[in-house]
Amino acid sequence: MKVNRGLLAVFLAYTVVMGGCAPRVKTVTDLPTNITERQAQDWDAAVANLHKIAAASHAIGEGIVTLNKDGLFPDGPAYVKALQALGKIDQFQITAATLLQKSPNTFDAGTKARVQGYVQQISAAILELNNAGATGIKNPGKLQEVNNLVLQLTASVNLVLALTQ
Repeated sequence: MKVNRGLLAVFLAYTVVMGGCAPRVKTVTDLPTNITERQAQDWDAAVANLHKIAAASHAIGEGIVTLNKDGLFPDGPAYVKALQALGKIDQFQITAATLLQKSPNTFDAGTKARVQGYVQQISAAILELNNAGATGIKNPGKLQEVNNLVLQLTASVNLVLALTQ
């Protein structure tokens, strides 16, 4: 049985993203006096969703490269733009995650504002990725699969944005 690598990569990416993350922290103890339980829970949720963004971005990247190798997303400006957009997503996700790791279990107004700025940049890069994908992938079924993954990526971004409000 021959397996289509592009379809397999997109399916695996979808599985990773749809698996989601259950809330990891329900009750927090031993907090510093200036940190609320809600701040710690929101921090934890932001960290979890940034991890989901990283996993989805990686899976989409693998899927796009595989589609390219299979001739379903040919070399050209759209392919380059898609890879550049994924690079931007990764860059801002890593920056936001690093910021949160430097301030474990705190999610004050300043940290929220900075994370929000990085996640807004991720949203802009997702728009670039979506625009590139729509013009570059020549197989309508594969295009829909990638677009579904981009929607899941967008959902994780929106969750982080909601936490930063």
